[in-house]
Amino acid sequence: MCSGDQFISTKEQKEAIMEYYGGLCCEMEGGAIAQVCYLNDTPFVIIRIMSDEADDTAPEDYEEFSKIVAVECSNMVMFMIEHFDDKLN
Repeated sequence: MCSGDQFISTKEQKEAIMEYYGGLCCEMEGGAIAQVCYLNDTPFVIIRIMSDEADDTAPEDYEEFSKIVAVECSNMVMFMIEHFDDKLN
């Protein structure tokens, strides 16, 4: 996972990042959250859903996509709470 300060939307950008850094996907917020948590000795988990493949195939209806992934993410969090809560304390 690579994190940076720009939206990666072209195949050329994606290929350059994969070649230089070896990342399989990119995002913009998780790296900052991870850094702050690390500096404050705070455990964290970042859950991401890939919305596109950075090759001009981004979903046209992002609003509909966001509704679908909201359900998927909440299901994942509930699973984590149910199965790992005792390991987190």
